[in-house]
Amino acid sequence: MKNHPVYASRLKDEIEAADGKLHELEKEIAEIPEPASESLRQRLHALQIEESALRRNYSEMVRRDKSDPAKAAQLEKMETLLHHIEDEESSLEHDAHFLHQGSPTTVSAAVHYSSLLIERGTRALKKTLGDDVWHSPFVNHTYDSLATRFDVPESKD
Repeated sequence: MKNHPVYASRLKDEIEAADGKLHELEKEIAEIPEPASESLRQRLHALQIEESALRRNYSEMVRRDKSDPAKAAQLEKMETLLHHIEDEESSLEHDAHFLHQGSPTTVSAAVHYSSLLIERGTRALKKTLGDDVWHSPFVNHTYDSLATRFDVPESKD
């Protein structure tokens, strides 16, 4: 019989597993850039609402009298809702994995290529002006080496 306590506890375990998967999906969707993840966020929000309704229905079912004939029908409806949530979770997970494999966003591509442009420009400047331009003339030198390099007259002590 489906209103057996073992069946109800198995249903509770499946609800907990679905809740854990929703939290994992929420973290995964948070990593996807904003324009692409908007519809996924909406679907996730709808799933979270359905999951909270399932939890509420489960708590109401547990409080019901064991001899209530509607308890078995409620268990079947809850199981149907749970299977719907699980199917939608797997679809959402598939879509999230697909979007993770997508090409980089425009902003990340612009940042990447601008850093390459700056790096190449710096290299060209170093090649044109020489490597000494980028270093301080006072680092790793003694007074004597600086005096000879910049033709400083020796002081009369």
